Formats: sequence, C-alpha cells, structure tokens
Amino acid sequence: MNRKFLFLSLGVSSTLLLALLGLGLTKNAFSSVRASLSETTLWKHYAAVEPTENSHGSKEFWASCDVLGQHVFEEPMEGIIEEAGDFSTSEYFDLLAYGDDRYVPSLFESRNAVYPEFTGKRTFTYGLYPQNVIYGDAALIATLNGLGEESKGPNGWYLYEGRYYAKMTTGYAASGQRFDNGESISVKKTYWFVCKPIEWNILSVSSEEAYALSSMVLDAKAYDSHTINRTIDEKTISPNNYQYSEIRQWLNEDFFSSAFALGNASIKTTEVDNSAKTTDTGTNPYASENTEDKVFLPSYRDYMNVDYGFINSEGVTSSRTSKSSEWSRAFGVTYEKADNVNKWNGNYWTRSPKSTYQRDVHLVESDGMINGGYSNYESGVRPAITLGL
Repeated sequence: MNRKFLFLSLGVSSTLLLALLGLGLTKNAFSSVRASLSETTLWKHYAAVEPTENSHGSKEFWASCDVLGQHVFEEPMEGIIEEAGDFSTSEYFDLLAYGDDRYVPSLFESRNAVYPEFTGKRTFTYGLYPQNVIYGDAALIATLNGLGEESKGPNGWYLYEGRYYAKMTTGYAASGQRFDNGESISVKKTYWFVCKPIEWNILSVSSEEAYALSSMVLDAKAYDSHTINRTIDEKTISPNNYQYSEIRQWLNEDFFSSAFALGNASIKTTEVDNSAKTTDTGTNPYASENTEDKVFLPSYRDYMNVDYGFINSEGVTSSRTSKSSEWSRAFGVTYEKADNVNKWNGNYWTRSPKSTYQRDVHLVESDGMINGGYSNYESGVRPAITLGL
C-alpha cells in the first residue's frame, strides 16, 4: 500500500520554542508528530473559524475518521475528503482547551496574553496584572464605579469592554508617593488601575524551559510580618526563612491565581534552591530547605550571575534596575523620586536571607545595588517563573 506522511501542528507550547530557535537562544531541535495516510482514509474537512471578542475560533483542519483525535493542517494527498460543516457549532468546539493545536483564542484573550507572546529578543508577555492608574477619564471612572460583582472575572478584577480593571483604596503607605504624571497619590482614596500583560525578561533558556524575570516591580509586600523566631513542626523558623515566608505563600496563591487566571499551562513547577550557597555565604544559618513553586523570587546569587546578564558584585548597576509600576507605588513601594536616570526605579526583594541577623533579607535597590532590609518592612515584588517549552 502506498503511504505518505503529513506533519501535524506543533501546538501552542512550541510557538515559544520556535521563536527561541529563530533567535539562536537554544540549539536543540525537536521532532514533529506524523500522521500516516492511506487511499482509504476518510477525512472530515473543517473550515477556519474566526475568533471574535467573546468567542474562540479554530484553525482549518482535516480530521481522520480512522484514528480518533488525529488531524492535520494541510489537505491530505491521499484518502477520501468530505465537508464536515461548521466546526464551531459542534460539541467538540466548546471543549477545545488552551493547549489544543486547533484552538484560536478570542480577540480579548489574545490581547491579554493567554499564551506567551514575544515582544523583543529576550522579552515576552504572559499573564495580566494591574499596572497603570486611570486618571483624567471621568466618564470611564464613573462607568467602572457602577460595575457590580457580576462584572468580575476569574482573576477577581472587573471586565469592561474587553479589558480588565482593578480597584484599590490606598492606605497610609501611599503618603508621599506619585504616579507617572507627577500627581500625588492620596491616602484613603479609591483608584482604578488597568490590567496589562506582564512583560518578562528571559534570563536563561534550554530546549525544555526558560527562566524568566518580570521586567517591572509589580507590587509591594513585606517578606514576612513576623519579627521573632517561631516554631513550626518542631523546627525554629526565623522571619527571613523563605520556605515559610508570607511572600512565598502570596506569590504561589494570590499572585498566581490572579495573574494567570486566563491561562497558566506554560508555567512549570520549579524546584527552588534555597541552600546557603545561593545566599551571601555558604554557611548561612538562616538558609531554608528547597521548595517547589510556580512563582518565586530570584536569589542573591542569581542577581550576581553574569550568565543572566548581571554583574558579579553587589555594586550599583543598571543591569538590575527595574521600574516600579504605579500599582506598586500606590501600595507604598520604595522607589527613586529624584529626577535622574533611576527615576521611578523600585527596590525589590530577593528570596535570600542575609547571614547577619534573623530579620535581614537581601534586596535590590533602585540603582541596582544589592543591600538588605528588615523582613517585616514592605519592599517591591519582582516575580520569576519557569516556562515549559
């Protein structure tokens, strides 16, 4: 019997790898899945379904009636082809998942980074988070103020005309803070923020995964509110213990469930090294056990790794600077207020305890210098993730 082969689509997760391969960031290729064809194979042809603001679409494809689930994206050269009608009206269309290679997301989800989308040679967007305040648009603010609980999406933010918005009322930490336009942030005032795709910097990449760090300081949190040691499972836990820190819990629960509510399939669980060797000394008494996390903070050593693009010292460097979002400033993040090259850059935590005192944690300052701060004080949050390819 005469047989030929067609290549099946590589799927959504391969899009990122293809982009990395094209940029020369990884050199390991991968094999495609092949679908066998024969003269007697019956194929059902489905035309492309264009996505809309509120509904998903699908690519044009031919489905094999011989093997359940087998489909191709080029017209088979052998076999019998029948027109199958409108795939969007079938029960299978509604079951298409984010990772299905036939799936085309709605225009709304496409704009809001359900999938990783490249924006530059070493940057991509993925996930959503409140970033910029809305000012000067009284009509929009009035409309948003009129939205009810039914307008909230799975991330807890309000959906209006294809865009998510977050509402927050400032506390005393906002005193002395300013938005990008120079406007003072008022205390005990309600503001609306637009949720935008999160931009990530690629620190390293292989054929299987990419290690990425948020480009911006996204929020402001205390590392941990405790000021003295406590006992957990008969172990003495210091306030700067990352394993039991409140910031780790917040990253993997609150942040993860909101930022990636529209899609998180590309994020891998990372075994995070919290040993003393990732801190300022190999004998650090406050180093914690390793953890397995979806979202985490880079270590002291990560921020001194030249392979990641940083300098191998604690000194001032633009390689570690990061602009603070207006959302983080409303929560009181420390940032550079002077009119210089570092203006708006924020301080942000590493995950690494200092070896000097039970409340000390390494952080990066607005000029890129690595210093330290008390764990119960608020500083910026610059999350990291591992992306599966």
